[in-house]
Parts: sequence; C-alpha cells; structure tokens
Amino acid sequence: MFNLNFTICLIDTFYITSIRVANGILTMQHIPLILIGMVGAVTGTVIASHVVTRLNIATIKRIIYVFIGLSGLYYLL
Repeated sequence: MFNLNFTICLIDTFYITSIRVANGILTMQHIPLILIGMVGAVTGTVIASHVVTRLNIATIKRIIYVFIGLSGLYYLL
C-alpha cells in the first residue's frame, strides 16, 4: 500500500516535528493541525496509489511542469 519513499518521508516528518517541539519552535497547540495534515497526506497517497495506474504518465508530467511554471511566474510577479 505505501512505498518506501512515503514511509521515509513520514518518519522524517515525525522526527522533525519532535525536534521542533523540543526546541520550542512549535507548541503543543500546533500538534492537532500537524496531525490533520499528516492524515491528509496519508489519505492523498492512498488515493493516488489507486488512481496512478490508470493515468497517462506523459500527460501527468506535462501538467506538473505547467503547474511548476505557473508557480514560478506567480512568485516572480
């Protein structure tokens, strides 16, 4: 269900969040929002893993490049 990259990123997120809480960068008030974000990431990954087998990768690459380009233009303006 999950691939190795996702698992490593999730472990990294838990680790970095723990360090930030320990250093006072994040407070306990931030934890619920972080957990909601993690649930959203896991949900999106599960949905994407089921949908990706039906997608044309070349088209998806073009869409991603368009979004990256639009994001770059947005930040330049």
